[in-house]
Amino acid sequence: MIDGKIISLALAITSGLVYTRVFENEFFKDIILVAIPAIIGLFAVKRVPNEWQQYRFKVALKKEIIDTFVKSVKKSFVVHDTAHIQLVQHYSVSEQPIDPTTGGVTHNVVFPTEPNEQPMMALKDEYNEFKNELKAIKLNGETLVSKMRLYFDSELVAEEFSKLNIQAGKCSQYIRQGFESKNKESFLMNLNAFSNEVKLWRDLSDKFENTLAKHKIKKISV
Repeated sequence: MIDGKIISLALAITSGLVYTRVFENEFFKDIILVAIPAIIGLFAVKRVPNEWQQYRFKVALKKEIIDTFVKSVKKSFVVHDTAHIQLVQHYSVSEQPIDPTTGGVTHNVVFPTEPNEQPMMALKDEYNEFKNELKAIKLNGETLVSKMRLYFDSELVAEEFSKLNIQAGKCSQYIRQGFESKNKESFLMNLNAFSNEVKLWRDLSDKFENTLAKHKIKKISV
């Protein structure tokens, strides 16, 4: 809202302009020439801080969104990779069970036939930790979605995030099925599938992170 004093001063100057046109009062013209820059300055003082406040708010908000992205999507990579390594190392007879060229699990894995020695029982604590950490990540993911809906007006952001989510779901499923495996074939199939799918997941994540960083936040009332 414009200050009443500014409006009054503006009206006074307008009246003065009419007066000088009629009576050609040189003295009042001098006053107006001094007062006009002051009026412009008063309006600018109100506008510039608001623009600066908008800029600062948007920068802080963008940082907050990126931080939430890290706590959700990026953290999810760590959780999945940790679970994958725990599964592989527990049943590996080699110190290097992961093929460095493909990322897949090699045949150097011995899978037990006894149910108590299979992942769901032998790695019960690790499996529960994996599920609990995913729940925490999901909360951060929901926060990220809320912020994007509020501050981004873009179909591109929504589309890329949807693809990222679908791929994350695939990777989670392979890890879960790895823990639930009851034979070597199923165990290796799920862990190798994870190794392949996680590459696409990371690519989609990198692409989405760049989109977040470049995309402009819509105009906000502050």
